[in-house]
Amino acid sequence: TKKFWEMNAWVSMEPWATFDYFEPRTVGRFYRYPTNRGVGLFLSTDSRKEVLLKTNIRLRFLDEEDRNTFRFSIGPRWRVSDQLNFSFNTAVNFFSNDVGFVNKVSKNADEKDIIFGIRDISTVENSLFAAYNFTPTMSLTFRMRHYWSKVSYDKFAMLNLNGTLDPTDYKGNHNANFNAFNIDMIYRWRFAPGSDLYVVWKNSILENQQRTDLDYWSNLDGLFENPQRNIISLKMIYFLDYNSIFSHNS
Repeated sequence: TKKFWEMNAWVSMEPWATFDYFEPRTVGRFYRYPTNRGVGLFLSTDSRKEVLLKTNIRLRFLDEEDRNTFRFSIGPRWRVSDQLNFSFNTAVNFFSNDVGFVNKVSKNADEKDIIFGIRDISTVENSLFAAYNFTPTMSLTFRMRHYWSKVSYDKFAMLNLNGTLDPTDYKGNHNANFNAFNIDMIYRWRFAPGSDLYVVWKNSILENQQRTDLDYWSNLDGLFENPQRNIISLKMIYFLDYNSIFSHNS
């Protein structure tokens, strides 16, 4: 039987409110997470073929005004030969009217108010991977990744003891525009059974600012003006057979 593609679809539902004890970041406090429902779809072409394409879509609708999430990813893979292959993946997430922890402000000497924010979050992650096998014992891999996240706050609220939110006059600029760019290149040589020599190059750029008026391309244009960190390392792992060593000595 020929296999041309694979498809999976699913539906999820949380008909009762749940309690999030992690987001308040305070022992004993919780946030009352609203009821919600979601759908998802996964599609993939034949993984045995030289060229593969897969995609994943997820939607979640929460029972609060204009609050929802959208996740989408797509990634082709090209197996050029038994020695060389490439893959690329793009993942996009959008959170509309998301709710989460922002700050703690002093209410009195012994108590603090927990402030949550209502915000829009967008993230984009692109990654490129390539691998080449020179011989069965020698290979080179390359991975490049760019992660971008933008958070824009609309308003703030105070967390009540019962997990609900009330309006607050809290003000602050907690908007964020975060970038992380990384390159990892690894040469590996297995020179003996269980023994490897690694030569690794790592490049990284980190940027964090509060501008939220940038789109993806204008944000990317200024990213490489930031300082870069480059690290080259050498690592060797050598396998010693304890039994064979002591059997020769006995």
